[in-house]
Parts: sequence; structure tokens; C-alpha cells
Amino acid sequence: MKAVMTLPEDAAYGMGVCEAIRSVYPPIRFVSVYADLDRLSQKGYLQSKLGEPTATRGGRARKCYRVTALGRKVLEATHNVLFSPMSGTQQNDGFTPGRRRDGLPPKNQTPRPSPR
Repeated sequence: MKAVMTLPEDAAYGMGVCEAIRSVYPPIRFVSVYADLDRLSQKGYLQSKLGEPTATRGGRARKCYRVTALGRKVLEATHNVLFSPMSGTQQNDGFTPGRRRDGLPPKNQTPRPSPR
């Protein structure tokens, strides 16, 4: 859900969400992203709508997603539980597009030299 929230509305379609997640978690599979998007939609956390058909997709429309009010509440509650003072975890959820959780740059980028 966090990936859907970080993308512009017209870019929050299956492949766009997959690319955003892969920038943080490179081993993610495309199929699992679609399964999760469908599951989150069924639970009412995401809402989908068909965009305009495009010639590059053979006239097919993209299915775009957005986080619902219920999804925002669930995401906020989950974040509060995971990062509460009692859990002992830091206040960094690890999802910053373009940055991996282990602090390394995404695989498609060259590492930046460290400042000395």
C-alpha cells in the first residue's frame, strides 16, 4: 500500500508499483505484486479503476490503484504498532523509492562515492 501511496495516481498501476517496490526490494516477483494488489483490493484497502486504453498496450487499459480511507487507517495502525516505543524498532519503515532497505543503491544505479 505504501508503494501505491508514493506514486502519482496515473503511475500506480501494476508494473509501476512493481518497479517502485523493486527499487527497495530487488528480488520481488511481478506475479506476487499483482496477487497482493488483488488481495488488498478485495479487503477494501485499495480501489482500482481502468485508465484510458493505450496503443502501446494493444488498446488495453491500465488498471490503476489508489489507497482507500480504510487502507490509510490500516497502514497507519500497522505503522504505529511496528514502530511503537515498546517494539524497539527505529522510526524508519524502509520504503523510500530508489533506496534499498540495506542502505545500498538499487541494482540499476552505480554506488555514490562516500564523502571523506
